[in-house]
Amino acid sequence: MAILDATSPIICQCNKDMIIVNQKTELENYNPVLDELKVYLMNIQDDTVTFQNPNRLTANQVNELSVQGKVTSDVSYIQLEIPYGEKPDSFLSQATNRITCSVTGWKASEWKDTRRGTLCCTIVSESSSVVLEQYNSIRIHITDIESYCVPGMTYMIVSFQNINGLTNMKKRIALEKRMASLQINEFFPDKCVIARGEEIGVHWRTCANTYGKIHPNEFQITKGVKELKDAPSQTTHYTLEAGDELHHISSQCSVYVMWPVIERFELDENKIYWNVLYSEKVWLNGSNQEANGQIERDETGESKYVLRCEGYLFQIEKSLYAGYGQWFTKLEKTVREFLEYTVTKLSWESSSQVQSIVLGISDHGWNRTELDTKGEFEYTVSGKEPEMYLEVAIDGQITRIQL
Repeated sequence: MAILDATSPIICQCNKDMIIVNQKTELENYNPVLDELKVYLMNIQDDTVTFQNPNRLTANQVNELSVQGKVTSDVSYIQLEIPYGEKPDSFLSQATNRITCSVTGWKASEWKDTRRGTLCCTIVSESSSVVLEQYNSIRIHITDIESYCVPGMTYMIVSFQNINGLTNMKKRIALEKRMASLQINEFFPDKCVIARGEEIGVHWRTCANTYGKIHPNEFQITKGVKELKDAPSQTTHYTLEAGDELHHISSQCSVYVMWPVIERFELDENKIYWNVLYSEKVWLNGSNQEANGQIERDETGESKYVLRCEGYLFQIEKSLYAGYGQWFTKLEKTVREFLEYTVTKLSWESSSQVQSIVLGISDHGWNRTELDTKGEFEYTVSGKEPEMYLEVAIDGQITRIQL
């Protein structure tokens, strides 16, 4: 290995694996202001090796450490392959022995399936300050690559072997541009509509080693599935954020949390029919049932059929009143019970014989409200469902129906 200081011209003769170096300038001419030792090596291929030298080691000291396999992160290098050319415009014809390579960009995806990638560099000949555009892409020998894009830092760590294969080293390179572009490739829920309390998976995939968070639940993101539960509102928007202090991107997906819905609940002279959506459990008159079904009617006379279904912190109950034809051709009550309050809705159509209807509600005392012969009435109370009754008058005779 030839290790020279930045001011020394080099005369090289290439003979297969042997390198013969004639150094004309002594080491005491080393310029301590420079923090790099630029080395131009000749062997079968033409390599440029740059030593970062923050500790101001001399060329001999760097060379001795490298031979002993003791080169640390304080003194590290990258071995680059430079195309060899015989033409007058080739690299060897245009460049001198002192070459500077600066990192201008990085694509992490190129390292996915290979140990040999492209490091985009700008090669400058110090003697002429000519940028050799045709050599913007230089191959680099590595053993591993780690890319990082975290708040405040964008850099890569390249693991490689020294030129004698004596030791493995790592080099951290800060990049002027983002090493891997910030990109949210996927962000979607398993389903856009779920039942209350149903678990759902939110999937995401971003560029490698991107970190961020998802609102309203916060956790680290790179790739995976997060099981979310107990959405705080009926429509929940999840926002994925990623980036560093200079760059920021976000994406949003929405999940609609459906309350249990009684799509059908009716009866005829012989059967009862029902269909419930988005419910964990369904009962008919206290008996556990499937979400969709029908059964025979056994009761005769005045009867009350109650269909109950529930989700997380929410339940709905619908009652049908049969056998009250003398007073009502239709009488239904729907109760939606939330955590802290209850909404009761009454629907009715009275028979032609009914003269008056009064609704009584037990809410800090009995409240009485006169109703029309047909309509709907909705009442909200804090806590559980209140007691309710109807007083129906026909020919001056009043009948109380407990709801």
